[in-house]
Amino acid sequence: MKTLDASDHRALRVYLTADDYGLHEGPAYEPKGALPEETWRSLTSLTDNAVLQTTDYYSNAVETLNDMAQSWLDIHDGVPEKTPLRMQCLAVHDGFQGSLFNAIHAWYRIAGITLRCAFEDMLIGMYYQDKPDLWPEFQEVITGKARSPQRREIDAELLRHMPQDLLNRANRLYQDELSVYVHRISEGEIWESNGPLFRHEALDLWIRQFDQAFRLLCEMIDCIVPGTKASELAAEIRLRTTSELEVENK
Repeated sequence: MKTLDASDHRALRVYLTADDYGLHEGPAYEPKGALPEETWRSLTSLTDNAVLQTTDYYSNAVETLNDMAQSWLDIHDGVPEKTPLRMQCLAVHDGFQGSLFNAIHAWYRIAGITLRCAFEDMLIGMYYQDKPDLWPEFQEVITGKARSPQRREIDAELLRHMPQDLLNRANRLYQDELSVYVHRISEGEIWESNGPLFRHEALDLWIRQFDQAFRLLCEMIDCIVPGTKASELAAEIRLRTTSELEVENK
């Protein structure tokens, strides 16, 4: 192993002071380095190597995907207050961020599971959005005290607001692709490893799914709550193609 050059901004870790917290005062904290180095290395060596490779080879894509994850805060602000959809936007924001974090560290299966959870969170918000009488039930579902509605119930509700083709595209991604990460490990065929090792093919697949999930959900939100302009926001964030990046880098 080699130490990353000190001139690379990724070489240093940072921690938050009490004044850095935006919503509340953070805990007083000073790093002590109490964990044995051997244990620390076993936890971070492979993931550090993976995140360095990922952010070198896919720097433009990672920057764009991070913009997508952060944009859920803007979408949240454009949705009516005190509604299921607005509440779920924050859950989806967490899910997209978590998926990105795991993917750049080469935990591809976990990244796929997290993306699927984010997609499902938004489907639940969409289902309850036009059902104010079921607000107590929605609260029970999101706090884990009640089961989520069956998919056929969700689909029937969504079809009241959006075309069949859009729902079909959403279901193909959710059921035919993202469910593989949860239900079928495929003996590592997708990510070619049972640990955090950088793989172009696995990352390329996940990037496509992340981008598709983001755009499908934005399109569906505009159907559920016309006027949010989520799709317009999504259109402003675009992954550049390989050929475009080659021209840009010349």
